[in-house]
Amino acid sequence: MNALEKLVKDAGFECTLNFDHQDFGYNWEEKILYVGAGVDKELASWFAQFLYEYGYDVRNLDRQVLPLLHELGHVMTINYFSEEELCYWYVIKHLYSDDSYEYAFQYWSYDDEFEANLWIMRLLSERPDYVAALAEALREVS
Repeated sequence: MNALEKLVKDAGFECTLNFDHQDFGYNWEEKILYVGAGVDKELASWFAQFLYEYGYDVRNLDRQVLPLLHELGHVMTINYFSEEELCYWYVIKHLYSDDSYEYAFQYWSYDDEFEANLWIMRLLSERPDYVAALAEALREVS
């Protein structure tokens, strides 16, 4: 077990980490959190701006950790939604997706995505040391 897996397990997240994936993601049916190979710098910048607009300045945070935090947010908030709601959001997000700045902000505002983002904001405020440890552990596996 690597340091990232240990941090996630010790914090009580109910998911398995999978490192054999290009992108970050969360499979809520199988409780698998995919740890991506890298993060698009432009998308990471947009996400930092999104969080900034809600009062969270992440300029001093390693941007590579943001998608991991977002997916952990899904692990923690997925139970807020019924399976029907999750399927609805999945379809909506994939029907209208594109690579624009505007769509990215719309995407992060969908109910299930926004709940994951609110969780990030709480974690950044309540456990900055844990976030720093996650960032360090993520660098080790990248």
